Amino acid sequence: MHTSKTLSMNSATGNRLIQILIGLLVLQLILIGVVYFPKGKTATGGAPLLGDLTADQITAVTVTDAKGNEISLKKAGDGWVLPDADDYPADPERVSKMLDSLVAIKTDRLITKTPASQKRLEVAADKFQRKVVLTTADGAKTVFIGTSAGAKATHVRLDGQDETFLTDAITSWDAPAQASGWVKPEFVSVNKDDVTAVTIKNATGTLAFTKGDDGNWTLDGLGADEELDSGKVNAMVTQASKINLNAPIGKTADPSLGLDNPQATVTVTVQPKSGETQTITLKFGAKDDNNQYALQSSTSDYLVRVSGFVGDNFVGKSRTDFIKQPPTPTPESK
Repeated sequence: MHTSKTLSMNSATGNRLIQILIGLLVLQLILIGVVYFPKGKTATGGAPLLGDLTADQITAVTVTDAKGNEISLKKAGDGWVLPDADDYPADPERVSKMLDSLVAIKTDRLITKTPASQKRLEVAADKFQRKVVLTTADGAKTVFIGTSAGAKATHVRLDGQDETFLTDAITSWDAPAQASGWVKPEFVSVNKDDVTAVTIKNATGTLAFTKGDDGNWTLDGLGADEELDSGKVNAMVTQASKINLNAPIGKTADPSLGLDNPQATVTVTVQPKSGETQTITLKFGAKDDNNQYALQSSTSDYLVRVSGFVGDNFVGKSRTDFIKQPPTPTPESK
């Protein structure tokens, strides 16, 4: 009898424990849903955050990030330019994508009306992921883009309003605050197979490479007992054929850029199968604090900055870098 009561009590205790565990599991699932799949207060057909503003009404944009980087874009005719870099052309597709995303933001996912929450969500005037100022003929509007609350859920707020919303229309990555995010990366681009000669002049001397009719490269002054390292030569030609920029500088060659006395001058001869021979001259100037070289090309009116890795392929190379070295002798074992 005593054993039966004990079993009954244990069974009741076990059932109660199971119910508690199930309740905790349900609560945990609810919390996961709130944290990772927030919906906000949903209303059918929320109004646009920017009202009736359309992308084609915007004439200028300024983007600032949390680190203080800032970039300005200005509409010029049918395109966009970077006014701080002497109107260097911006990539119109990238600009259009951001503007279309901004005007597509809806107010159907309200998260909070409390100003105190703005810093935590990083949509405050003094704490944000991105601050985007849109200029139109009627004035300017500022949108703060904040933290992400999960997939397709980024906090946004319109300056002058307390309400913060969630949106799937844009993220902070869609609004970079550096020039590299708004321009096409290619600065020098030719068909590598059409390159017939490359000359490098730097502090170590002059290296003149020529491609023969058989497609093999030679180096002026190559000794009878020397062999050219074709792999390294081909890598150098590839680099000279396509150079991506990090950021445009503008059209003015300031003395601090070091282009009056370049660290390396590279001449690339291009002979297409059909067409005239083209000669491209590249001048690599001084390296800045961000390990970027100033670069001037005869194919452009603009000066740009390129990565140190790109410039080092020409500034830091000497003759021995392209000559196959004899294998290191292996010490004889005792």
